[in-house]
Amino acid sequence: MKITSKKKYNYSKQKTGEWKKETFQPLTDLKLSLELDDGNIIECAAFHMIMGGRVEEHACISTQVGCKYGCKFCMSGKNGYLRNLSKEEMKDELKILCQEEGIKKFDCIVFMGIGEPLDNYDEVVTCIKELIKKKDLYSGIRRIALATVGIPNLLDKLAKEKLPIDLWISLHASDNEKRKRIMPIANKYSFSEIIKSAENYYKKVGRFVWLNYMLFLGFNNFNEDAKKIAGLLKDKKDVFKFILTEPNNNMDNFKKADYNDLLEFENKLRKHGVENEIVRFMTAGKDVGAGCGEFIFIPKK
Repeated sequence: MKITSKKKYNYSKQKTGEWKKETFQPLTDLKLSLELDDGNIIECAAFHMIMGGRVEEHACISTQVGCKYGCKFCMSGKNGYLRNLSKEEMKDELKILCQEEGIKKFDCIVFMGIGEPLDNYDEVVTCIKELIKKKDLYSGIRRIALATVGIPNLLDKLAKEKLPIDLWISLHASDNEKRKRIMPIANKYSFSEIIKSAENYYKKVGRFVWLNYMLFLGFNNFNEDAKKIAGLLKDKKDVFKFILTEPNNNMDNFKKADYNDLLEFENKLRKHGVENEIVRFMTAGKDVGAGCGEFIFIPKK
């Protein structure tokens, strides 16, 4: 595995100052394109940031060579899907990121890059177990996180592992019919199935489940959307945290939301009685092309 390209961005004090009241304050972003031994190229990233007044090192790594799921707001599957990454390849991503950042280990590792982690279940779970046990690339200061489109049977299987990891569900719509328009997986698994398995995960593991909602104007930011989300979250403030995400890409004819739009939709949710914690996730990585949905897989020439 070797680096084929590298992009780094240093945030100005003026820009980071805007985010001081938010969940994190980014300081630097790094994105690497890595050529695998078979000639295919994947991407991973590292984020140097302040969280809770503490400087932390976060990594975002890929789990597959390409992606099968074809979400309309995501670039990772544009060139198709070839194979799963091995646990050794995933750990190599972390090792190379550590070398480039000049650190020994990461405080938080998120399996949110290219691919669906649950599709590569055995290798991903084995990798997570080794990271937690060995503490060679992972400090344990903050939880490991896994992002998924929501595959109920595999969520149930993961719950039985009882690993101390956070779960991020890519929701991005207020009902199943609307979700079908942007995420083909919704044609196979319904909202109710995913939410049931996510609640089961909370009961078995005891960790909040994060529902990720990327806001697109004219698609999922209406008052009716807020009302439906409020119904979904009703009496579940101890189960779900709700993340409002600023998109990196436009989708079809819908305009991506900005920070003020996130605030406006949050107000709509509160007016409809949402009591859950709402996090406005100002997406890191945009200036190096390492934000949500921006990771690209390039097949061997």
